[in-house]
Amino acid sequence: MNFFNSAYKGIPPWDIGRPQKEIIRLAEDGEINGTVLDAGCGTGENALYLANLGFEVWGVDAADLPSRKQRES
Repeated sequence: MNFFNSAYKGIPPWDIGRPQKEIIRLAEDGEINGTVLDAGCGTGENALYLANLGFEVWGVDAADLPSRKQRES
């Protein structure tokens, strides 16, 4: 996990700062249902978006730095 923690010392290229467009589309189209597992959630933009829509969401990531950054913001 050193690679991911190291990447999150800055802003990694995959961290776009908002939910992914495909997650938004799937949610809007009613394609997401039940409890959601966001494996490798990073700073959790997708998980937070879905939780705000009322879904029960579990966001997990083996790297601890992304979630610490999210809690601090």
